[in-house]
Amino acid sequence: MHCSACAAGRYSGNAAPVCIDCIAGNIAALEGAAICEDCPGETHSLSGAATCDLCIADYYYTFDGDKDMCGSGSSCCECPSGTACLTDGESTQEGLYISEGYWRINAKSNNVQACTWPKACIGGVNFTEGVDDVYVQYCKEGHEGPLCGVCQPLKYYFDITKAECAPCNKLNKPWVIYSRSPTLIICSFLVLVAVYLSYMSLCTIKTNAKSTKLNDKVRETRKFAKLANRVREHKTKFKVRGFYSIAFASVCAKRVAGVLALLEL
Repeated sequence: MHCSACAAGRYSGNAAPVCIDCIAGNIAALEGAAICEDCPGETHSLSGAATCDLCIADYYYTFDGDKDMCGSGSSCCECPSGTACLTDGESTQEGLYISEGYWRINAKSNNVQACTWPKACIGGVNFTEGVDDVYVQYCKEGHEGPLCGVCQPLKYYFDITKAECAPCNKLNKPWVIYSRSPTLIICSFLVLVAVYLSYMSLCTIKTNAKSTKLNDKVRETRKFAKLANRVREHKTKFKVRGFYSIAFASVCAKRVAGVLALLEL
């Protein structure tokens, strides 16, 4: 019987008639291996592999096996917060599963960030292709930009009550716009307050003008009252229509005094 060496990734024991694939997590790097060897460190392999180019759970394989990225001399980096690396050999840098509510700028980045509006970030393995072939990077439909924090212009608006972007076609009634936009409500209220304050200021100016005019009249009346009192005290004679009358001065003084009493100013 003619025997041939087993291919890399397979092995045969002593006098074994067939070659057997190495199990997952083990490799046979060379042909003719009699046994398989464990993958070192956090590395991992599939069944029948000749190299350990995957990682165990909680780690991901770096882009092109870059050993400098992890800072440990290994091609496997620990999965950052906001990702899910649950299965041995599942996670790679490009295929890193991003959890819902998290975002990263591109498939080569290991900088995973929490989204400001968690509902906007649906996560996933790769970028999601949005409307008009725009890549919206792990974002829910209608969202785009860094951390999925921007609504697609002219098509979506930010609904603060739901903390996500909603289609603009839902805004078909004016009161819906107000109910969905507290900012618009606040601005409208401030405009009404400004109008009210302007009206009150105008009323105050008019009231002050009337008060000033009244005070001028009061001062004139007081001057006349003083003059009338002098007439009464010194019994000065005034010539009225051709004759002198002290009684006239006395009557004038009494009437002026009555006016001042009514004014109480």
